[in-house]
Amino acid sequence: MEKEALAPLLKKPLKERDNDIAQLLAIGAYQLLFLRIPAHAAINSAVEACRPLDKKWAAGLINAVLRALQRDEKKLFEQLPAHAHAAHPLWLWKTINNAWPQQAETIFAANNSHPPLCLRVNQARTTTSDYLTQLQSGG
Repeated sequence: MEKEALAPLLKKPLKERDNDIAQLLAIGAYQLLFLRIPAHAAINSAVEACRPLDKKWAAGLINAVLRALQRDEKKLFEQLPAHAHAAHPLWLWKTINNAWPQQAETIFAANNSHPPLCLRVNQARTTTSDYLTQLQSGG
């Protein structure tokens, strides 16, 4: 998650020396939005992770920013720039849009899709047909 995605939640940008706090915010935001971790646990773990950094001020900031993200998630997603919606870094988004403007959305969708499942059978342990039988019996 890029820093700009959380920028609307900060009153002023973090300083370069506070990049560790920005990373904790990104991890907490990812846990809140994309993992099946309860919100209170994601927020608490990010707050607790900042304590050993000797930045006591950051605990309150992390708590406030992640709670605001939890509360205003839909509104914040609407404010994200186009490259964030495509889930690509800005430099790659610009490159693809400049090189293939008509196909850019298709390219982004293909990049974000899941690849097909591929299995390799260890022939020293079983045969392909036996493994297929096991898979079919397992549903």
